[in-house]
Amino acid sequence: MIVPVNESNVRDAAVVHSASWQESHRSFCKADFVALHTPGHQEEYLLRKMHDGSRIFMLIDRDPAGIVSLKGSLIEDLYVHPDRQNRGYGSALLRYAVSQCSETPTLWILENNVRARKLYQRAGFRETGKRKNVTNGLDEIEFEMNPFIAEAALTEDVLAELISLSKDWESENSCYGYRANQCTDIEGNRVFLARDQGKIIGYLFGHCYRSENMQSVMPEGSSCFEVEELYVIPSRRSIGIGKALFGSASDAVRNEAEYITLSTAAKNWKAIFHFYLDELDMTFWSARLFKRIRGDEAK
Repeated sequence: MIVPVNESNVRDAAVVHSASWQESHRSFCKADFVALHTPGHQEEYLLRKMHDGSRIFMLIDRDPAGIVSLKGSLIEDLYVHPDRQNRGYGSALLRYAVSQCSETPTLWILENNVRARKLYQRAGFRETGKRKNVTNGLDEIEFEMNPFIAEAALTEDVLAELISLSKDWESENSCYGYRANQCTDIEGNRVFLARDQGKIIGYLFGHCYRSENMQSVMPEGSSCFEVEELYVIPSRRSIGIGKALFGSASDAVRNEAEYITLSTAAKNWKAIFHFYLDELDMTFWSARLFKRIRGDEAK
C-alpha cells in the first residue's frame, strides 16, 4: 500500500529515510556527517520539502518500507529501509511516482550509485547528458524516462492518434480479422500511452468487468481488467515498451481488478505466446485452432 505522507505520519517516513540515507552514504561520506542524518533531522527535511510543494509517498507493507518524493515530474528521495530491500519496494515506488507525473519524469542520482542506476535503467530511464557537481569531484547525473509511459486522458488528439495507429496495425496484417478502430471502439476504456518526444509510439487500452462463466480459471464474479489492445510501432518493438505498458496498466488497476485477461489473434503465435507467457508471466487458458483439409480443387 502506498499512501501520501503528511504531518501525522511524517515521522515514520523520516525513520525510513534516515536509515536508508545513512546506509547508502556511509561508504563515501564522513562518519560524523552521516550521523547527523537522524530521524529527527530527516523529519525536518521532509517537512520543508512538503512546505515547498513536494508530494511525498510512503510504501507500507505491515510496516513502513520505503518513500519517494515528487515535485512536478521530478522524482526524488527514493529510499527503501535497509532491512526491507530486494523485495520490489523500490520498483513499486518508482512506478507509482511515474504514474503521478504529467510530463516526462526526470531524476538525479550520484554517479557512484550503481544500484540505483540499474534500477532506473531497467525502468526505462536514460541519461540526458546533464551533470552537476556535488562535492569533492562527485557528480550527480540526470536521467529521464524515455519513452514516457503513463495513463492518459482520452482527448480528441489522443483519440485521433490511436485511430491512426490502429490503421497502421491493420495494414501490417499481423492479426486475424483485425480492423482499424472507430471512436466507439476506444471510448469508455482506460488508456495507457508510451510517448517519445511527445509522439505516441505504443498504447494499451482496456476496461474493468466482472467475470461470467469463467469458473474453470477463476471464481464467478471476479474483478478483471480486459486488455482490448496492446500495440507498439514496429521500429520500437522488442525493447521492453510493451512490457512497460502492461506493467503500468497492472499497477494502475491493481486496487480494482484481481485478474488481467486478454485474447489474441496474432498470426505469429510463437512470438506472442513468448511475450505473454514468458515475459509477462500470464497463464495459458484456451486456444481455438483451425486446419484446412480441403483445397480448391475439391470444389
